[in-house]
Amino acid sequence: MPKPALKTLLPSCGQKSWGGHMWVGVALSLLAVTGLPTGVAWSLATVQDCFTGDTCKVNDNTVFYTFKILGIDAPELDQPYGKEARRYTRNLLKSHRIQLKCTTGFLKTKVCKIDMDGQDVASLIVQEGFAWDKPEESFGKYRRYQHEAMEANRGLWSDDTKAILSPFCWREPSSEQCNDPQFMP
Repeated sequence: MPKPALKTLLPSCGQKSWGGHMWVGVALSLLAVTGLPTGVAWSLATVQDCFTGDTCKVNDNTVFYTFKILGIDAPELDQPYGKEARRYTRNLLKSHRIQLKCTTGFLKTKVCKIDMDGQDVASLIVQEGFAWDKPEESFGKYRRYQHEAMEANRGLWSDDTKAILSPFCWREPSSEQCNDPQFMP
């Protein structure tokens, strides 16, 4: 079965997300462009575990905390490829020292840009097909990696994409945007 055009799978930066809170998307978009607020320093931490493909727990030698990886959206655990996405991210990061640059996001969740051994972790996860680019946070930084994963049938793109819902539409199935084929699958 042919895959839908890439433009039908990716929302534009101006669309609402996270339950209709467009201001959150705008604020995070500004963070993505600037690399997070001025004065936010990189910190080193060790990954303890990953709960989903884009949410992990770290120990920075003083405190444990949970964070979401900036710029991507991985499947929820109870949706197709959710457990596979968690396994990939867990295997990639667990027990590794990573560099984080965090800010406080929606509902006081830490949202972090993550580097490991000089590589952008979000790009690795999207490239292997275990998360969507989230352009309202990344400004499309990971779009080409998502396209590569789709073309190579990697990860969640290995099956018929018509059956795959984005995590946003999985969480918010009654959203008007999820009925719009120009938004996301």
